[in-house]
Amino acid sequence: MFWRVKMEIRPDYRNLLTFEVAEMGLPDAMVDIAANIFDDFSPERSDEEVTLMRKYLNDVAENECLPLKKRAYTQMLLGSSYYFAEDYEEAIKWYELAAQNNNFRAMCYLGYCHLYGNGTPVNYKKAYEFFAKSAYFGYANAMYKLGDMYYYGNHVEKDENAAFFWYSEANLNHTHGLDEADILLRLGRCYHYGHGVMKDNKKALELLSKAEVLFIHMVEAEAPFSRITLPKVTELLENVRKEIYEEL
Repeated sequence: MFWRVKMEIRPDYRNLLTFEVAEMGLPDAMVDIAANIFDDFSPERSDEEVTLMRKYLNDVAENECLPLKKRAYTQMLLGSSYYFAEDYEEAIKWYELAAQNNNFRAMCYLGYCHLYGNGTPVNYKKAYEFFAKSAYFGYANAMYKLGDMYYYGNHVEKDENAAFFWYSEANLNHTHGLDEADILLRLGRCYHYGHGVMKDNKKALELLSKAEVLFIHMVEAEAPFSRITLPKVTELLENVRKEIYEEL
């Protein structure tokens, strides 16, 4: 005779512990919870979660007894929480604090603010300076944006060789799919048009095909701006395939 064993659905004790010690004021737990909430870009994220995230980040960011690096990281996250809520002036305030404390991601995001005029007038010189500082620390996002400034000639003289160099450097240093997709798109475009590198449609096809797959996954995950960029990748791929077919 076989006995049916009723399985208990047990709570996530590790998660419960994290919330418990965060409420006790443990900074690491507070940052863990805030970072997890921040990473969830889903529309279902509640106002209560956002309020909790900012409360924890504020507590850590303003605690002068904590190491500067940890405070700078939370200042950057806090700035990003406001940036994605389109409260750009508040975002810049926190980004500037984090950048002053050598947080290279905050430097990069300040570059975005100045490049696109979010919370401040468009200023290509300042955008370039912040991207350059962040790229110095090896941040891939800043590297490909620095490449963009050379590609389009914003503040600096247009230089496709410099653009290709920084796109390639970014490709060597990226750590997540969002950066990788944008970088592959730019490298594929360079190979397709022969910008900064010898024209090579087969290489362009390889890179752009990978970029398209990544952007499709990002659209499904509702990642910011992915719906805008995916059609551009698809159109570029169609042009590459057409040229390859004509060369046969």
